Amino acid sequence: MSPLYASSFYGHTLVVRVLLMASQTTGGVRRRPQRADVEARSAEGFTPLLIAAQEGHLETVRVLVEEGRASLDAVNNAGANALYWPAYFGRLGIMIYLMDKGKKAAEQYHSTQSRRLKHCCR
Repeated sequence: MSPLYASSFYGHTLVVRVLLMASQTTGGVRRRPQRADVEARSAEGFTPLLIAAQEGHLETVRVLVEEGRASLDAVNNAGANALYWPAYFGRLGIMIYLMDKGKKAAEQYHSTQSRRLKHCCR
């Protein structure tokens, strides 16, 4: 698990922001900026954005999208995108934010996840 993934999971927004801006210093010499990989995946296919959205961390989601330029189109190994888990858990703020930020993500959600959403809301 990467530091960015762990910070996203726990909603440590300031740490996420620092990791996205981090530069590497070795022996007092500042090297080329080395940002955390915002698209790195866990074994289950979760990116930091997907896990932050699943865990309900709106501010962390915002930082990942706006400062980290995280892909709104990412899906995990089960095919769930960033809108699926907030919909499942009723996290309306994250859903509205993601839908405002990415029409394509919203279209993908409606086409590939609506069956799952209908099933879970019965």
